[in-house]
Amino acid sequence: APLRHGERVLHVSFSPDSSQVLTGSSDGTAQVWNVGTGAPVQAPIQHWQTVTAVRFSPDGKRIITAGGGMAQLWENQPGRPTSQIFRHRVNSRYYRVSGYITALGFLPGGEEIFTASMDGTIRISDRATGEQRRSLDLLIESERGLALDSRGKLIAAVQFTADGTGLLRVISLVDGSVQSRRQLAGEPLAARFGPDDELVVVGSLDGAVGVWNAETGEADGEPMTHAGGATWLTFSPDGQWLLTGGLDGMIKVWDWSSREEQAELPGSRPGFSPDGRLLAVRNGAQRLDLYGFPKDPRELNSKRLLNFSIGHPQPIFDFEFGPDSEHLVTASADGTARIWNLLAGEPVGTPLLHDAAVMRAEFSPDGSRIVTCSKDGTVRVWDATSGLPLSEPLRHRNRVMRVAFSLDGLQVLSGDSKATVRLWDVPRAPAEIPDWLPD
Repeated sequence: APLRHGERVLHVSFSPDSSQVLTGSSDGTAQVWNVGTGAPVQAPIQHWQTVTAVRFSPDGKRIITAGGGMAQLWENQPGRPTSQIFRHRVNSRYYRVSGYITALGFLPGGEEIFTASMDGTIRISDRATGEQRRSLDLLIESERGLALDSRGKLIAAVQFTADGTGLLRVISLVDGSVQSRRQLAGEPLAARFGPDDELVVVGSLDGAVGVWNAETGEADGEPMTHAGGATWLTFSPDGQWLLTGGLDGMIKVWDWSSREEQAELPGSRPGFSPDGRLLAVRNGAQRLDLYGFPKDPRELNSKRLLNFSIGHPQPIFDFEFGPDSEHLVTASADGTARIWNLLAGEPVGTPLLHDAAVMRAEFSPDGSRIVTCSKDGTVRVWDATSGLPLSEPLRHRNRVMRVAFSLDGLQVLSGDSKATVRLWDVPRAPAEIPDWLPD
């Protein structure tokens, strides 16, 4: 029987042992077929653009597809595509931006993936198979409104309800049961578990920073106050200090034990280095200020400001410290990410380039690589030392808004603006050009 694609077949290649044939099509897919039966050996390989050339490696274990200005290398493993696709349904009850992914990541242990979408669901999927294990009916409008405890057992979620009030729910990720539920007076903007996972902090538009018992939903003391509304909540690595970033353009430092304010700095979003010695603060849209964080935060003032600032010509959307606390990566609307050596006070290498705004940038767990995602519809993996790309662009069909490394650093999870989440195998070292490819 004919070997059929949805559109024209543009290239054909036999495997070295002639037991399989590989076809590439203008429908954006490649397909491996059994020569004896004519049946497909595995699911179609999604190249996403017209496939103009295909080829097996000499040992038949790998496949290369080319087209649309890029080439991709795949493992030829029947029944196990290189990347799995997880999709959310579009639910008209919560339809605002079509299926927009608001949060994603790996649960502790690394074997399960969670995704939250504007369709009103949070889904827990098996990392290896892509099969959905559990689903929660829960609308998360912003990733700051979602918090996981350190064990991956509970999720705290806040949302603004139709009656003009807020709602905090703490839900078990094991069985979906509601552990506690609390009506809030104001519109909640952010949630965070406390260092011991027993308390949940909620920042609201009315300026209240409340603390609630995760099990009972009861208030734990009087709320702190951040005028203008608290949109960012960050704990120091030792759990001693809580930092709130507000719409008033200020960051407040709180003693977590006493709930008393210790210091105030200009800025909107704070972030600690893993060792707790440095504090990065987004001050305005295009600049990060770096502070040495003292033992007594009341000493935190302009004298603690390090002698250089990190900047881009357009707004900075994201930043993250490397695991060594000596490097930092920024993602910007200018279409670049930059790696910064904090000891030398200078950028590392050349900018990491995309064709549109870079939304996220993240170090791998071992600090050797960086992953970026962009509105140009691609994910890129880079060498953190040289800034060189480690692979061809990993392509979505829509703007890519979220990205995360797996805990073992072997895979990257990415989510786009149309509710598609993809799991990619990523290289550990600079990719070498296979010697079997033609010149």
